[in-house]
Amino acid sequence: METQGFQAVIVGAGRLGLAIATLMPKSRIKVAALSTRSGAKTDLQSRFPESEWLTFNSERPESANRIIELARSLIGKSGKVLLFLTVNDDELANVVSTLAPPLRGASNLVVFSCSGGKSLEVLAPFLSHQTEGGILHPCTAVYSDNRTLPLDGTVTYTWSGTSGATPVARELVSSWGGEFVELGEINRVAYHAANVLSAGHLLTLIESSRKLLTSAGVSQDATTQILRSLVTSVLRAVEETNPGVSFASKLTGPFIRGDEKLIEEHLKVIASLAPELSEIYRQIGILATRISEK
Repeated sequence: METQGFQAVIVGAGRLGLAIATLMPKSRIKVAALSTRSGAKTDLQSRFPESEWLTFNSERPESANRIIELARSLIGKSGKVLLFLTVNDDELANVVSTLAPPLRGASNLVVFSCSGGKSLEVLAPFLSHQTEGGILHPCTAVYSDNRTLPLDGTVTYTWSGTSGATPVARELVSSWGGEFVELGEINRVAYHAANVLSAGHLLTLIESSRKLLTSAGVSQDATTQILRSLVTSVLRAVEETNPGVSFASKLTGPFIRGDEKLIEEHLKVIASLAPELSEIYRQIGILATRISEK
């Protein structure tokens, strides 16, 4: 599907919304407008000089008036209008209930949520009135530094949506250089929890390892080299494992080997240097042992 001539309105120009906006030129799509809860910062406006910046707070429905007005004007023109809702999950239902009544039913409107934990039902106020749309979720960590937009490159985007919106979603991901995976009906909450474990929680563990290494007297440069080597080896194991095959055979470490004295020494030094990690270290080790035994 050709996306040239499409226009996008991004509601929620936070970390993810800005990342999505940055990718739009690859699809030859103009970002007509972006909204934030408190208005645009000067540095953000300079990155999207041709876009209109709007203020929208879901707790004040009247603040959506300009978004609705702009979207209606775009819908009246040729080419599809892509409405991206990249707000927090807790806000999403309110945003949909505010925007859907005046916009739904337009044949050239496609609504996207990028939520990982919400089902397609959250878009029902749009979809039940013949509006195409779905959930396009990037399986990647989106960092807090707005200068770092990590969606560029090979990222897997999962999709659940209407048949009319699927070709649009597939073309977007293709033009962004990503991989498109259609999920269908799944338990979205469990799906998102798994994402958190393998991204945000993983990075938390790596940061904890960094602190422990530096507490042990390892220099900052050496710590970075050590962590890069270790994490790279784990990622290599993931890449080399065939789909559907457990990672259990790749597990290693003192818990897997049954080195009880070494585990005791680890726990003793962790309790001294970073006591908040003691129970985490123990519980993850026990879980690794259980997984390896299955």
